[in-house]
Amino acid sequence: MGTRAILPPSLANAWFTDGSSTTQNNVVRWKAEALRPSDNMIMSDQGTSYSAQHAEVIEALLAARQSLKERKDLHLFSDSWCVVNEIALWSGKWEHTDWKINGKAIWSKEAWKELHQIGRQIKIQVYHVDAHKKDESLQTKYNNEVDKLAAL
Repeated sequence: MGTRAILPPSLANAWFTDGSSTTQNNVVRWKAEALRPSDNMIMSDQGTSYSAQHAEVIEALLAARQSLKERKDLHLFSDSWCVVNEIALWSGKWEHTDWKINGKAIWSKEAWKELHQIGRQIKIQVYHVDAHKKDESLQTKYNNEVDKLAAL
């Protein structure tokens, strides 16, 4: 696992992910989206009582589950530094601390654990994408598309 700033040579299993949340009438709703441009596959999940951070890990998990099902290495593009850092840096540490930070359980623990386990079965390469940019790159194009899908 690691990070990169450019697109891989092939977008065959590149997934762009985004999540969002909103509060209406004291109810928090979240939505997670994953988009694979090579075949326009879209995977979604949504629920209540969790934040946008939860949606961000769920979106990565959607792409990872599909990649595992297809037995393909995953190129994951996210504008969430939390997702990028967790996959590239933190998951090994969290596993050794029983998924706790300073003695306190991490948020969305079960989702992070599952994502880490999938990462043991397929290669996950993670890429950070700047959010809400307005350039002509493929990264920006697909990140903006998935951002629209995730809007609540």
